[in-house]
Parts: sequence; structure tokens; C-alpha cells
Amino acid sequence: MSSDALKEAARRGLLEMEGAGTAGGEVSRVVLDVTAAGRTEIVTVSLRDGQLVVSSTGGADDRAHVAAALELIAGGEAAAGRVSLLPVDGRASSPGTIRTVDDALPVTADRNALAEALDDLVVAVVRVGVREARSSATVDEAVGRIVAAAPSPLPLGISRWIGMLRAAMTVVDVDTVGRILEGASQVAAGLRDPGRGDEARRRIVAWLGATADTPGDVLRVSDRTLVEVAREYVNGVERAAIERRYLMCLDTGEILREERPRGAMTTSVGPCPRIVAVGLGEIEEGAAPRRIRLLQYAVTSTLGPDDWVRVEDVAQRRFDALASDYREAMRAYPGLAEPFVVVSPASCAREPELVLLDGFDDPLPVSRADEPAFAATLADLARDEDPAWVAGRLVDADGSLLLVPCAAAMREGADRRVMRIS
Repeated sequence: MSSDALKEAARRGLLEMEGAGTAGGEVSRVVLDVTAAGRTEIVTVSLRDGQLVVSSTGGADDRAHVAAALELIAGGEAAAGRVSLLPVDGRASSPGTIRTVDDALPVTADRNALAEALDDLVVAVVRVGVREARSSATVDEAVGRIVAAAPSPLPLGISRWIGMLRAAMTVVDVDTVGRILEGASQVAAGLRDPGRGDEARRRIVAWLGATADTPGDVLRVSDRTLVEVAREYVNGVERAAIERRYLMCLDTGEILREERPRGAMTTSVGPCPRIVAVGLGEIEEGAAPRRIRLLQYAVTSTLGPDDWVRVEDVAQRRFDALASDYREAMRAYPGLAEPFVVVSPASCAREPELVLLDGFDDPLPVSRADEPAFAATLADLARDEDPAWVAGRLVDADGSLLLVPCAAAMREGADRRVMRIS
């Protein structure tokens, strides 16, 4: 809708309201969806102590959308003078509102220093061997250099990569360590040569976040229904440093993630499980599961039988299809991808260990090595009855896929008893 069409519609609305007892009011803040240059951004215009302040989801240099918003508010007159643009943190506490903050953008990484530190870490681990790497001073020093050369605050991608590397070295998982180091080598090569292509750019964004010199693509979505099925804390530079929330899109079946440093207030509000009606969100490119930022949303914390039926309808029922998706995720983002699935098993085998089976008797074993307590909890829940669905991270060992469970739904007649495991 053009600005003129919007203004004309507003005039008609005022005429229809004439004599309806409306009272005059003072508008000090306006939020607008503005389409320009082939994309739509949200522009917020407000008065603070008599000063005009404007923010745009397009970033601090977004002049096209801001100018269109100001022209509409000014009645068609061109906006004059300089405008103070604030970054948007991508949070909303209720539908139709966006809160803005003045947080500084992360400091850009020293690309060459970071690439050198990554390469040095790879060499250090190979030299001392995986078994000795966990207690190696040389490896610790290389990790410290990576953190020092990375953007500040430390991106969650790098923090999680370090946590995964340490975990794999602790259990002497040579294959996983090799894959994680392969990811480091690929990112180092991309940092040294920005012209290596779009795949290299995507890997850098997944590790470091989007910056001015390495932009990231986002997919804007609206009118989506998400169900949060699980939460867990995963290791980063420190133990349990990152909180993850896993949300299943009932429209596509894709699992998305919200994540934040532990204790930070940078994600949506509400308990788990919950339904999130997305008015506006942004899905970032990157390692599976892709990260979503909820900009406008409404939360329902009570889920009924029909809601859980919809979850089961889009859950994975063919386990043989998981392998190809897993391989592609590992190829695209080695050392950082952690595919997450919701599966609906047809039955379970319980001896000697719990194994989920689909309708064709294809197995999906439950991993006991990664999170033994999680596996034991699921085995106890499934002792006498098969779960309606299980949500968890996929891992591999000896060429086979395994599931690290984070939540499960048990049948109680038409109802479902959802248990958080992680």
C-alpha cells in the first residue's frame, strides 16, 4: 500500500468515526512497516525530550525506509536535517510493539589475527594429539588468542564451537575433533580471502555474526505458529554458557532456535512449552537449527490436545530421511551444526539400551555418551509405554545417528504429558 493510499484510508476511517465520542490525544511514538528498495523494514519514530529519534530494523545506515516514514508523518513534506538512528535489538514483549535499545554493535574482529589463531589451534591439537590436547598449555593459549581476536562481546557461534571442541577432546572423540578442526580451517581460509564465495561468507557469519564487512542474509517471516518443545543449556567458553530454546514451526515442520548467553535478556518471554504466534520474525542463515529473532509475537502458555496433535502431525516419522539432512548440515557447517529434530516413533526397543523405531523398524538409538542423565530419564519414562514424540539433538558415532533427548511427550488418553528432560 502506498503512503497516499494509507493516508486516504486513514481519512475515511476518521470520517466513519466522526461523532463517535473520540477524544483528542497526543502521539509521541509511531511504528511503521515501510517497503523500499524491494524489502520491508520496521521504522519507529518517537520524540524524546523534544528530540526526534528514529530507529529502523534495516540498521543505522537505512535512509530509504526512514525517509519514507518521515515523509508520511510530515504529511508528504520532505524530511530535512540529520536523524539519529538507533539499532534495534529484535525483542518484543507483546504483539505490535518493538523495544529499542542503544546497545553498541559488536567490535569487528581482527580477521587476520583470528585466522592465524584458528590455524595455530589446529596445528597445536594435531601436534600433541587428541588425547593430550585437553590439558595442553599450547592448545589453551591458542584458544585464548581466538577469544582475544574475535569480536567483542564474544559471538555465541565461537563460544559454542570452543565448548564443542573441549567436550570432544575430553572424551577423545577423534572423528568429532577432526570435524570441528575442519570447520576452523574453513573459516580461517574465508577470513583471509573474503572473495572465496557465498558459502565461505555464510560460515563466517555463523561463527562471528553479521558485520558491516560480512553481511548476513535474513528471511523475514510473519503469521507463523511456533511451538517451543524444549530448552537446554549448552557449553560455550564456560560450562552451560548458552541457553537454547527449540521452536517447531507448525507451518513448515522446521526446528528453529532462539539462543542467548546465560542470564542475558535478549530473547522472547514465556515458559516452556508454549505457543508463539509470530507477527514478525527474522530467520538468520547459518548452521542447523537456524536462529530466529522474534520481533513481534504473542505467547500462549497453555497447550491443548489439538495443539499437541499438530506437533505430532509434523514430527519426523521416517528415520532413514534423517541421515541425508544430517550429512548436509555437517558438510555446510562442520564443527558448528547441531541438527535438532522432533521424531514420532512407532515403537521402542528397550534391551540392552533404548532405541526408537519408526514404522519400518529403522532405528534411532538414544545416545548415552553425550548426556547420560538425559538418556536415563527418557528410558525411565519409556519403561512401560512408547513416547508420542521425542525432541533432541542428533549426533553421530561410528557412522550411526543417535539422539540426545531434550523433551518427550507421553500419552495420557487424548492428552499429552510433556516432560522436559534437559
